[in-house]
Amino acid sequence: MSSKAKIILNFGNSHVSASVFNLAGGKIEMVSAEMETLKHDLSQEGAWLESSTEVAINLTKRLNLKGEVHCILPGSTLLTKTIRIPHVEESKQKKIITFELSQKLPVPLSELIWDYVVIDDDGVEDEILAYAVKPRLVEEICEKLIEHNLNPVLITPAPVLDSDLIRAIHNRPNEEEQNILAINIGAKSTNLLFIDENGFLIRTISIGGNMLTQNISDQLAIPFEKAESLKKNYYSGQITLNQDDPNLEIIQKYTQLYFTRTCQEISRALLHYKRIKKGKYPNLILLTGRGSIIGSFQEVLSQSISLPASYLNPAEAVQVAPTVNPEMQQLIPFTLSEPCGLAIKLSNIENDRVINLLPKEKLSSLGFKKKLPWIACSMVILSLLPGPFLYQSIKLNDYLFNKSNDEKNYLKNNTTELEELSDQYKNLKLLEQFNFKVSENQINLLKITDQNQLMMEVLNFLQNVIEDPEIGDLWFDQLYFSSGGKSGNNKIKKLTLSGRYLVRLEDATPPEKRTDSLIELNTIKQNLLNDKFKDSKRFNKIINKTFSTEGKGDLFNRHFSHFEYLISIK
Repeated sequence: MSSKAKIILNFGNSHVSASVFNLAGGKIEMVSAEMETLKHDLSQEGAWLESSTEVAINLTKRLNLKGEVHCILPGSTLLTKTIRIPHVEESKQKKIITFELSQKLPVPLSELIWDYVVIDDDGVEDEILAYAVKPRLVEEICEKLIEHNLNPVLITPAPVLDSDLIRAIHNRPNEEEQNILAINIGAKSTNLLFIDENGFLIRTISIGGNMLTQNISDQLAIPFEKAESLKKNYYSGQITLNQDDPNLEIIQKYTQLYFTRTCQEISRALLHYKRIKKGKYPNLILLTGRGSIIGSFQEVLSQSISLPASYLNPAEAVQVAPTVNPEMQQLIPFTLSEPCGLAIKLSNIENDRVINLLPKEKLSSLGFKKKLPWIACSMVILSLLPGPFLYQSIKLNDYLFNKSNDEKNYLKNNTTELEELSDQYKNLKLLEQFNFKVSENQINLLKITDQNQLMMEVLNFLQNVIEDPEIGDLWFDQLYFSSGGKSGNNKIKKLTLSGRYLVRLEDATPPEKRTDSLIELNTIKQNLLNDKFKDSKRFNKIINKTFSTEGKGDLFNRHFSHFEYLISIK
């Protein structure tokens, strides 16, 4: 493959794509692209990594790709932090950033691979966007790819790449500078990218296409995969549902709820941006991501924020060759904006900084592989050198042989000293055994300390849930921890929790709409509470959850619901 051809693998939350771009002749051309949806057990924590790497390798085999590859990781697999620092020279900048991140990230920097980029510079302060990832994740991806003759040279985060594509389209000569909001709706989250003349800002909201799928799954009592298939087939027109079909009513109802929540979060982000930018407001809204093509979201969003919204079209900046199959060409605006953005960045790599989360040792080994042909040539030349070098080697060998004999004689003359050292070694072994017993007792004490720390962290988290203004009016009736249930294992594994929350109606709500309003507000509050527990890093998964509007709860008379959770703890 030509050195000007760049292979880009986009590891998404719900799909993986492989695309090839030709950067020769000052143009950027997509010459091939394929995509495949991931199918794995969402309840298994490590299933995404195994599934996505397997799909990526299958795609490269299908396209017959080998050599250097550039990888894109989704934001959900990364730690993200935005900080502001004084505008200083580049040599001092990294020291300041290292110090700030070491104070603000929940994991020590020594245990992470991290990199950063300046996203906003007003001449006084720099806004820094930093990404970090656990080494295990990128190392497993690299190992799988290298096994199939694919050499990863770059691993970069997806959320920043749309900015390069948008600037290539809208920052052309003689074109008026615009304030742009790009909305990329994925499976798990939505990235809001605010772009102006100084740089860009990123905000991520925890709403994605999976939210609608999960609601459909819960209401129809079907597996998540079947709910996802039903959603896609309905909105792509592959199936039609009769007006009296109860499935249609549920899909439409929760689609509207999905639209409402998404638009509310986008409106909040716009107000926050306007406040920090002292009145600036986007004048152009661009949509991308597969979650943006659900139903009439484009029209609903335009009406909600009173701004016209259009879809981001990568074909305005990247040429699409006829070799790209027609089905993929139709999906380019919704699935390939990040690969196109990375291709644009790679075309200007000398002047544009790119975040690279590839481990340094991997970069070193790849550099070594490139030098192997030169090393082989050097070895051949060295093997042809004349005899004086061989003569020197023989003399050195004789010297080392004599030196070895001298050392042996020295050891024989010091047998007594060696015996004394042997006795000391036996004493040290006894001390080592004593230390081992002390360490065993200390480990048991540490286990008890760890359990207490775990309970404190869970209680602090629950206090934050109570104080969360978005949920509000919530209290817990019962809370207790339990172990895994195996004999001799007292490690805390489960949390049982129950309580109640109020559902507040506005005073102006008409009597005939009170019941529907209570149901809708109760559903929103349930989803907020579920999201809160799902997003906690201390919990593996929700094993069981029960919400009661009657019996233990009294939603329609006293306006409160009862909830019970059984949660698996990490």
